[in-house]
Amino acid sequence: MEKLIIKYLTDTISEKELNLLKDWLGEAKNKEYFKTFVNANSLLQNEFTNVNVEVAYQKIIDQAVKKEKPVKKLYKKFFKYVAAILILVSAGYFYQQGYFNEEDALIIANENVTLELENGEVKAISEQTNMSIVNTKGAVVGNQKGSTIAYNTSSEVEKLIYNTLTVPYGKRFELFLSDGTHVHLNAGSTFKYPVKFLPNQERQVYLTGEGYFDVAKDVDNIFVVNVENSAIEVYGTQFNVSAYTDDILTDVVLVEGKVTVVIENKKAQTKTRLRKKTQELRYPLKPGYKGTINKQNVDSYTQNKVNTSNYTSWVEGKLIFKNTSFKNMLRKMERHFNVTIVNSNKELDEEIYNANFGNISIYEVMKGLNTNYDIQYTIKENKIFIN
Repeated sequence: MEKLIIKYLTDTISEKELNLLKDWLGEAKNKEYFKTFVNANSLLQNEFTNVNVEVAYQKIIDQAVKKEKPVKKLYKKFFKYVAAILILVSAGYFYQQGYFNEEDALIIANENVTLELENGEVKAISEQTNMSIVNTKGAVVGNQKGSTIAYNTSSEVEKLIYNTLTVPYGKRFELFLSDGTHVHLNAGSTFKYPVKFLPNQERQVYLTGEGYFDVAKDVDNIFVVNVENSAIEVYGTQFNVSAYTDDILTDVVLVEGKVTVVIENKKAQTKTRLRKKTQELRYPLKPGYKGTINKQNVDSYTQNKVNTSNYTSWVEGKLIFKNTSFKNMLRKMERHFNVTIVNSNKELDEEIYNANFGNISIYEVMKGLNTNYDIQYTIKENKIFIN
C-alpha cells in the first residue's frame, strides 16, 4: 500500500490501483497510517510537507467513486529526474512499528580506526577509551577522546613529524590539528598530517578519501590539502574534499572563504613536483560552488553552483545524493555502512537518482528502495545482492 500511496502522490496510479487504495482506506487504522506516512517530515527534499492529507484522502475517495483519472500531481516537481528515488529518512519509525519484516542478519565488522606514528608504530583507536598521543621521546603531543584527537599547540617540535590516521568503512573521525584546524574524516579515508606545523612553512597535509575542513586562518602560512594529482590551497575557510582512489572524479565544495584548486598539468613535457608554477593548472573557487576534477582528463575540470549541505551532510551521519548514478550511490553506501553490495541488475548502474538518507540502518535503506521502487534484493553470505 505504501507503493500505491506514493503512486497517488506522484500522479502515476492507475484506476485499478486507485480503487484498491480506496478500499484499503476504508479501515480507520489505515487512514491514520496514510496520514502518518504522508506527514512524515522525512521525504526526499521534504517534497510532500505541504500536502494537506485530509484533502488528499478525500480526493482518493472521490476519484475512486467517480472512476475519474487522477488529478494533477500534488507536487509537480517531485519527478524532476528520470529515476528519482523517494527515501524515507524516518523509515526507522515504520520499522519500529512493525511495518517491515526482519531480514537475514548482516554481520558488520567493527574495525578500528588506526593511528600510525612517526616511527611506523600503528596504534588501534578505541572510541570507548581515551589515550595520550606521544612522540618517540615520550612527550605528549596530543590526546584522543572517543572519536576525536586534538594535538597540542604548544608541543616543542623542531622538525616536521607526521602521523597518519586511517578511518575504516562504517566510521567517521575528527581531528584538531596543532594550528586549530578542525578536520572531519569520512569512512574509508586516510589522512597524513604533521604533529605540529612549523613557522614560516606551508601547512601541508595529505588526504585520500573524504574530509571536511574548517581551516584556521594564517595569512603567512598557506594551508594545502594534497590529493591524487591535485591540491587545494586554502586561506582560512570551510570546504569539503572527496578524493577516493576508486572514484574517477574529485570534488571540492567550498562552503565559505577562499580556495584555489591546483591540478597537475599532465601535458607538460618535464616531470616536476605538484605545485611547481609552470606545471600546474589553477582554478579559484567561490563559496557555494563545487569544483570537479576528472582524474583521467584534467581538461574537463568544471565548476557548478550547488547546495553545499548536500555534500557536507555526511558529517552528521547523513547521506544525500543529488544527480548520482546508482552505481556511485551503492559505492558510497558500502563505505558508509561497511557492507558489500553486489548489483546484478546492470541496467540500473547509470540511472540517475536523488535520495536522502538520514541516520538509519542499511536494512531500512534497502527496505525503502524495495517498498518505493520495487528494487529487489536478498541478503546472503553476509552480502546484499540486488537482483
